[in-house]
Formats: sequence, C-alpha cells, structure tokens
Amino acid sequence: NEEYRYGFPRMIDWYNTKQISSIANLYNRKRVMVEAMGGGGYTIPLEEYRYGFSMLGAYGINMFIPHLFHYEMNTPESQSDWPPSWFFRNPYWKYFKPLADFGSRISFMISQGDEVCDVAVLYPLTGAWEGGYPDKSDDTFYKDVQQNLIDNHINYNVIDPESLVKATIADEKIVAGKGKYSILVLPEIQPIRTEAIAQIERFVENGGMVIALKGLPSLSELGPTGDELVNSTVKKLFGIKASDLRQQEYYHWNADKTKHYISKSNPEGGTAYFSRFLAELPEMIHSRINPDLQVLSENAGFFHFNHHRIDNIESYLFVNDRNSAEKYRISIRETGTPSI
Repeated sequence: NEEYRYGFPRMIDWYNTKQISSIANLYNRKRVMVEAMGGGGYTIPLEEYRYGFSMLGAYGINMFIPHLFHYEMNTPESQSDWPPSWFFRNPYWKYFKPLADFGSRISFMISQGDEVCDVAVLYPLTGAWEGGYPDKSDDTFYKDVQQNLIDNHINYNVIDPESLVKATIADEKIVAGKGKYSILVLPEIQPIRTEAIAQIERFVENGGMVIALKGLPSLSELGPTGDELVNSTVKKLFGIKASDLRQQEYYHWNADKTKHYISKSNPEGGTAYFSRFLAELPEMIHSRINPDLQVLSENAGFFHFNHHRIDNIESYLFVNDRNSAEKYRISIRETGTPSI
C-alpha cells in the first residue's frame, strides 16, 4: 500500500493489488493477503480505513493485515513506527471492532466462489528479460492498458507467459487456475516465448480472441529461427507482421475505413485484432462479450466493483471511490432477483 502510505490524498491503487490477486487466481489460492493502511498517522479518520478495505476488496484482496498492533509503546521505535498503532493505547481502539467487522464481511464475501473475469492481459515478462540486468524495461503502456480496462469497468487478470503455456484451451477459453478467459490482450508485446505464441495460435484456432495493441510480437528466445517462427505465426493470426508496421500511416483503419482497428477471423470463430490505439480496446472486447457491468454517471470512473460467482449466486461488491455521495445507474448482464 505504498500509495496509501506516501500519497495524499490517500488512495488504494489497482496496480500492485491486481497483480497479486491475479497470481492467486492463477495458482488456485483462496486468500490474497496484504499488509494494509500502514503509515496513515494518528489523525486519519476511520472512514478512510473503511474506504481502504473497500477498495482492496474491489481489486480482489480478501485478507487484510492492518499495520500494526504494538504491545507496548515505551520505545521511540514503537511510538513512531508507521503510526497508527491499533492497540488499546490508541483512542480509536474502542471503535475498532465495527471497522474490523466491516473488513471481515468484505474478506468473507471476496473469498467465496470464483471471480468472474473474461479478459487476461499477458504480463510482458519476456520484454523485461530482453535487456538483461541492470536494464530497466518501460512498463508505461502495460499500466496504461490496465488503467483503460479499469476506467471502462472491464475486469481483467494478469497472466504470465509460463502460466499461459501451461493453461488448457477449452470451450474457446484459456483455462488457467481459477480463471477462464475469452480474450487475451497483448500490451505492445515484442519479445515472446515461442511456446507462448504457439499457445496463442491454439487459442485462436479453437475460437478464442486475441488483441494486440500498439505493436506485434517479432522476437523470440531462440534467435533467428525462433524469430521466423514468431513472425510467421503472427502473420497467420493477424494478417500482418511487425515489420509491416514501420510506416505510421499504415494500419490505422480496417479495410472499409469504418474502424480504427483491423481483425482477422477463422472458420472456428477465432479472431485476432490489432490496433495502434488504446482507446479502441473496450470496443474490441465488447465485440466478443457483453459487458459484465456498465455504469452511467458523469463520475462513472469512480465506481468500482468485484464480481464473484458463488454456486448459482452472482455476488457483487460495489464501491464509490469518491469522498462524497454519488448516484450511479448501473446495468449488469446477469439476471435474477436482486438483494442487498
């Protein structure tokens, strides 16, 4: 929670939280734990901690460790170590149970059933390896893709190349751990493992959908022979390869000049999309799936949610990220009898 500790106004960001909740789904873990709300100081209102638990839950965290409980306060270190101390010497202590109960309810709710998530984003790990130590890879676009999905209320999980390779392809989905993904997004992936591009090809051949943004894979871990394999597979999937994108004026439009993206489909219903423009991502995704959730409000970007399926029950956690009351009109694709 570094952004909560060091930033102001305090906030819970999606970046770290979505990465670790994704890992939990990939490895079939029921609990996703974080040390939470450290460094808030002694003057922070309890409502901000309530907000913190809520937002962590919206991003898939379901086990909270409030930082921290000092058994004694008789040393400078214990008095000043990332306050507050939650224990009995804190004036808040008599109000802690309602807050703890609130966090417990979220923790229980988010740990039941399986998260509903249609989209996987390929973690650009191979790109991080490419430069070698101590080279630092630029993950700006990788973050931008996730921000776009969050802003448009499209839930996603990150999937690393190894997990993608080990995944099962079934019923037009990538089945990896608890996740069943209909769509795979490649955020400007250039180097890619040959096993990973082969798995993507199998996914599309079985009716899946892959979206490449800004660039196309062109390099492998096997040198020129592997590069040739990657490029030929990309050409087969997308109809173009990375070297075709050198001139910026090419591939801004589809053939009919009606969309700012191109697509190539196969008889099995599998489709590969490419766009230079991140703004096209939601439309491409919704060409395949109905939105899980839509929000109408001038402040819709402040609405966050978590959707779990528990047997035959659709369970949603809705969170208003504003420090003021808001009205949101929401539409969900699931039908049934609602209760709160």
